[in-house]
Amino acid sequence: MEVSNLAWARAADDPCWRLFAATLSGEILELSITQLQPIASTDSSGGAVWALRAAPAVPHTSGSSGSGLQQQLYTAQLAAACADGSVKLFGVSSGEAGAVLQRSLPRVEGNALSLAWHPNGRNLVSGGSDGCMHVWDLRTGGWVRGCCGGGSGSGGCQGRGLSVCL
Repeated sequence: MEVSNLAWARAADDPCWRLFAATLSGEILELSITQLQPIASTDSSGGAVWALRAAPAVPHTSGSSGSGLQQQLYTAQLAAACADGSVKLFGVSSGEAGAVLQRSLPRVEGNALSLAWHPNGRNLVSGGSDGCMHVWDLRTGGWVRGCCGGGSGSGGCQGRGLSVCL
């Protein structure tokens, strides 16, 4: 098992954080924390996974025994940058081992190699072997903007304007 990335995730009602691994064989694995062995496997549906990132943690308020409401952080979505040029979004559910493929963002040229979530959790940036970066709007699944070749200004960038504050 060639592990390319690791990420922590936690569904809203999970008592503990869970560890996930991306592999170059194209799997998303949930690992046992105590044994570091796979307990569930999901095919990426995009080949080798070069990057795996958890969505930003958000607060969740739940009831706790005897003390009223309790606020905990959780992140229930993982993004995977895949060899086929796509970014796949996976959900993590409470009480269910592994991750479930929720959607695939459109493929781009080359391999998707890197990912960064915006802290708002609604935007994701992917970088690839074609020298381009793509900003995605996860509410629509659409492409917002792309820049290729490290160009700044209009020379290397295309798409709708992206404000500094998303």
